[in-house]
Amino acid sequence: MLRFHLLAVGIGWAGGALTGRSGAGEDAFVATYLRVVSSERAVDVASTDRHTVKPWFAGRIDYSPPVHDLTSAGFPLEGGRIDVVAGRKVSVLVYRRNQHRIALSLWPASGANTTANVIQRDGFVLVDWRHGGFEMHAVSDLAPSEMTAFATALDRAIDSDR
Repeated sequence: MLRFHLLAVGIGWAGGALTGRSGAGEDAFVATYLRVVSSERAVDVASTDRHTVKPWFAGRIDYSPPVHDLTSAGFPLEGGRIDVVAGRKVSVLVYRRNQHRIALSLWPASGANTTANVIQRDGFVLVDWRHGGFEMHAVSDLAPSEMTAFATALDRAIDSDR
C-alpha cells in the first residue's frame, strides 16, 4: 500500500513538474526524497551514530556535513547518502519520524542564518533555510508543524556543537 501511495504522489508531483507549476530547485529535492523512500536501500551508510555517518562522507564530497542524531527530539537519524542536485554532489541525511522519512540535503553556504521557510506542495512539505554555514533543504510527507520542529531541533543540535 505504501508503494502505491508513493507511486500516486510521484505521478502527481511529476505532473506538476511537467506543467510548470513547481520550482526547478524544489523538484530536485522532491526527487531526492522520492529516491530515499522508494529505494530498497534508503541510505548508503546506515547508522544512528554520527561518528559513523559523518566520516563516511570523507572523500565522497568536498565538505563535512553536520550530522546529529535527533532521537531526543523525535527524529532519529537513519544514515546518509550522496545525491546530485543541480550538477553537484551533496550530502543527504535521512531521518525518521514514526513511519515517515525526511530527506535533508545540505551543503556549505555563506551568509547569515535564515528562518526555516516551509511550503506544502503536491503532498510534500519542503523546508529550506540556512544555519551554521550550511544551506539546508528538507522534504517529507509530514505535517508542516512537524517539519518546522525538525528544522528547529537540527538548528539547536548544530548550535550545541559550537
